[in-house]
Amino acid sequence: MFSSYPERTQAVIDRYGLPERTENTTTSPEALFGEVESARAEGVAFNDEESTTGFRAVASPVSAPDGWAGGLVVSGPKNRLYEQKFSETVPTIVSGASNAHHGRLCLSYDPEALGLLRL
Repeated sequence: MFSSYPERTQAVIDRYGLPERTENTTTSPEALFGEVESARAEGVAFNDEESTTGFRAVASPVSAPDGWAGGLVVSGPKNRLYEQKFSETVPTIVSGASNAHHGRLCLSYDPEALGLLRL
C-alpha cells in the first residue's frame, strides 16, 4: 500500500526515521523505496527478519473499486517459512487469495462495472 502513497511514506520516514530493529532491517529510504517498487511489480511484499529475528512474512494488498480494502499476510517463524516456501509457494498463495478477494469485492460492489448481467 506504500507504493500508492509515496508522499505519506516519506512523511512517516521523516517523522520516525528507519531505526534498525534487526541486522536485516531496511534503514535507507532509497532501499525502502526500491523494495516498495519491487513489491508493486511483484504484487507481494516480503519481510525477511526485518522487524524480528527469526520471523518472516509475505503480504499482498487487496484493492476494491474505490481504493484499498486491506491486505493479506502469511507470517511465521523462519524455520517454517523456509527457502522455496518463503520465496515461491507462499507468495503464490497470498497473491492468488488477494486477487480472488479483489474479484469478489468488484462483483459485490458493482457487477455492471465489469460488464456482467444481473439475473
